[in-house]
Amino acid sequence: MSERLNRAKELIQAPSESLSVEIKNWIDPEQPSGQAQIVRAAVALRNFDGGHLIIGFNDETRKPEPNPHASIEQTFHIDKIQRLITKHSSEPFEIFIDFPERDGQSFPVLTIPSGVKTPVAIKADLKDNNQYIIKQNEIYVRTLNSNNIPSSSKAGWKDWARLMEICFDNREADIGRFLRRHLGGVDSKVIVETLNSLSVKPASSSSELVRAFRNECIARFDAVRSERQLDLPDHGAWEVALLIPHVPETHIADRNFLRLIESNNPQYSGWPCWLVSDRMPDIKSHPYHYHNRWEQFVVTNFIGIDIDYMVFDPRGRLYQRRALKEDLRLGTHPPTPLTQLEWTLPIRYIAESIAVGLSFAKALGGTGNSEPLTFLFRWDKLKGRQLVSWDNFQYHFTPRGPSHQDTVESIVSVPLETPLHSIVDFVEKVIRQLFSIFDGYSPSRGNIERFARELLERR
Repeated sequence: MSERLNRAKELIQAPSESLSVEIKNWIDPEQPSGQAQIVRAAVALRNFDGGHLIIGFNDETRKPEPNPHASIEQTFHIDKIQRLITKHSSEPFEIFIDFPERDGQSFPVLTIPSGVKTPVAIKADLKDNNQYIIKQNEIYVRTLNSNNIPSSSKAGWKDWARLMEICFDNREADIGRFLRRHLGGVDSKVIVETLNSLSVKPASSSSELVRAFRNECIARFDAVRSERQLDLPDHGAWEVALLIPHVPETHIADRNFLRLIESNNPQYSGWPCWLVSDRMPDIKSHPYHYHNRWEQFVVTNFIGIDIDYMVFDPRGRLYQRRALKEDLRLGTHPPTPLTQLEWTLPIRYIAESIAVGLSFAKALGGTGNSEPLTFLFRWDKLKGRQLVSWDNFQYHFTPRGPSHQDTVESIVSVPLETPLHSIVDFVEKVIRQLFSIFDGYSPSRGNIERFARELLERR
């Protein structure tokens, strides 16, 4: 629960336009109009395979509004809201509600989990003064209007392909779990090797291109840091560079492109990979145009210090460099900087990068000839660190290390048609290479699947 609450806290600090996040001004769940807004949003987010509904913010300015309710937690009590959704939803699904604070005021944040396997429809009418405001058999989805602004609306013909793809992906995930239960006696390494042998291998030219792009971006990071005279703490970082092949040349680095990127980020975490930051209070953290692409250099401290540099190139090239939180003195008992690496976080970072990259590739219309996406992952300043469980105490973990190697780089190619539950194959390849420098440690397939699944299910 604490991790979900932390994500809710992060979300209300800078609410963003995204298909996985719906923002509503204050509504009254006792009135039919308020009930309809909650039901529509919850059903639409469920059909998007999960997301968040934030209440109490102006949906145009993204600024908080004064609270009109005497007791927020009673007004939006989980039992009341759950009953409302169950009454009108064709498929029952559990929701969660947290009440994070911003500037001393609490706001309800509803979390809708993933896992939809058949489209969720409205099963019972809702009227207001004898006027239907939601009708039986209606299906709501998260979609983009003509200005690339996300909204919840009735499903149209353009929405069905994506909705059915999400449902089939989740059904395939169930099949995968079934096979793992019944293939428990088979050596997992044999299965993984067989799957890897079927995957498209990265071409050397793709590896060279993605490495050259990464080098270009890290040089630009150093230049911007120097230009702004930023006095950053000494820290390690993880990086991801992505090449999406055959993106149509119709995309240019205008605001429409930036909105397309923002709205197609599934936001699996409260501080997601490739977050467009133009809703943040500090204008210096906003994206800016630079030589036919967008860049942003984020240095902020909403929940703790964050240092992120990102590149959004309409030619299908994306990059992110994020400071390791182990080095930023976060929490009540932070580790000594440059001495530890939390073992669960890289698994989540890799899974989120691949999942978000696949979503971007589909939105941009890339990989027209079935050429896979190419990801480069890199960690630096690892020498002398131990692999530990610092951020997540619910899992027992014996420290490994120290590392005698300073950097790790890994490149993987991921086909566009890869379903979400199958990205664990690529996560495993990258994470084993990273963890091997800590006394040859090799995590179990089960743990990799668990942390990747928790992220993708927004738990």
